[in-house]
Amino acid sequence: MRLSLSLLYRTHDVISRSIMAVAVSMFRWLDLLEKEFDKAFVDLDLLLGEIDPDQSEITYDGRQKMTHLSSTFAQLVHKAQTIFQANAKLEVSFVLIDYISRCIC
Repeated sequence: MRLSLSLLYRTHDVISRSIMAVAVSMFRWLDLLEKEFDKAFVDLDLLLGEIDPDQSEITYDGRQKMTHLSSTFAQLVHKAQTIFQANAKLEVSFVLIDYISRCIC
């Protein structure tokens, strides 16, 4: 069976769209986690603000740890986004290669 170039492009487009839909849901999930983190971060910061001024060292230490936690979370989110993008591209390639191999054989 001979595989036409136009069929290959159409198939690639359909496969890419379906896999990208999965990737979009991953990004939405990640966005939701970021929003939840931000809300919890703000709530904790407000809670630290309620500590007695005589114990300002606790507030300072807590906010330093929150800054470190926020930085670490931001790095994690960035790396997850990179992995999601690479994964989506690889899935398109693997599915397309599988499809081509089935059509050629």
